[in-house]
Amino acid sequence: MIYKDFTGRISYISFAEDSKDGGISNAININKSLFNKKEIDFKWITYDSVSDLKKIIFLRNYIKSFTNSNHLFHFHGLWRTHSRLNNLNDTLYVVSPHGMLMPHCLKRSRLKKLISRKLWEDNFIKNSKYIFALSIQEAVSISKIYTEKNIILFPNYVNIPNISNKVINLSPPWKNDIGNSKKVLLFLSRFDSIKGIYILIDAWMQLIKSNRNKDWSLAFVGYGDNGNLKNYIEILKNNNNLRDVFVYPPAYGLMKEACFRNSDAFILPSFSEASPMAALEALSYGKPSIISKSCGVYETARFINKKSNYLSQKPYIECLPKTESIKKSLNILFNMNQKSLMELSLKSVSFIEENYNASKKFEDLLNIYSDIAKNKNIMKKFLYKKN
Repeated sequence: MIYKDFTGRISYISFAEDSKDGGISNAININKSLFNKKEIDFKWITYDSVSDLKKIIFLRNYIKSFTNSNHLFHFHGLWRTHSRLNNLNDTLYVVSPHGMLMPHCLKRSRLKKLISRKLWEDNFIKNSKYIFALSIQEAVSISKIYTEKNIILFPNYVNIPNISNKVINLSPPWKNDIGNSKKVLLFLSRFDSIKGIYILIDAWMQLIKSNRNKDWSLAFVGYGDNGNLKNYIEILKNNNNLRDVFVYPPAYGLMKEACFRNSDAFILPSFSEASPMAALEALSYGKPSIISKSCGVYETARFINKKSNYLSQKPYIECLPKTESIKKSLNILFNMNQKSLMELSLKSVSFIEENYNASKKFEDLLNIYSDIAKNKNIMKKFLYKKN
């Protein structure tokens, strides 16, 4: 693909640079390093540290300072101060909801979000040039709400790790609890019922009765529920209903890398996802993975890259966000021999390199930005149209 140079400034605007904004910050950080590498004029604006009374003024002043220049704004997330901005008619901008218009998200604080949409979000999205969907299922959800809106289907992506390298002098958080006595099934994400964590525990408990998970331990690594998951697991353990399940704080940087490198498999049985970074990262490390169909990892790649040679089979074990389906998928994983696990690992790495490789996909993104800035047509494979 020919790379078109982007001239002008690109500003990303989101709430926070850390986990307060969920997976948004993780995705933007990858782009930030790539923008810097290509020496593109890029700025990431966040405002969580600005006082509530001054947030809207802060954002308006920033945007106003670039009104007359060659500038593209990319807003990330909804239900925040930035999606309440108005008078943006003369501003070139696009919006990424990051799953915040999907059914499971809209059900939470439903009345508040309905009122907010009527007051702010509908107008904010209406005046955007495009709305970005991270997955095929998110594109479908958006198209049902904003039937006339142009949707660009462009998923998250990840840097490809050097799997041959080992993290030196850094042990995973479960070393003292599990050590090398058992294989480790890793869940690494936000602790939220929407991620399927409680039905995963139900499935695990049922397998204990048949002793089918005797060689495995389950490690939850994450944040976001004020200790509810850990307390729930401790209660089950104290009542002898659960074993070999552990909860650890969130892992970032080298510690997250240590988690991926030292685990034996990965699981994400979510009810709803836009484009789960953790699942993409696990696959990039070649981890045999159980991933919910609701994540849409395979389906999105298939929609965009219809001619790819790496889409004949799913590179992971797919489950539904249901206890029985998760239990069935766990049984498949636990019964795989070493050869089958290695084949699945190689498939997952090839799949990510072909479909979710940051170094390749970032140039696609720059081409999209360039076409938007020049008011040209976007490549058809990235445009979502309802059948």
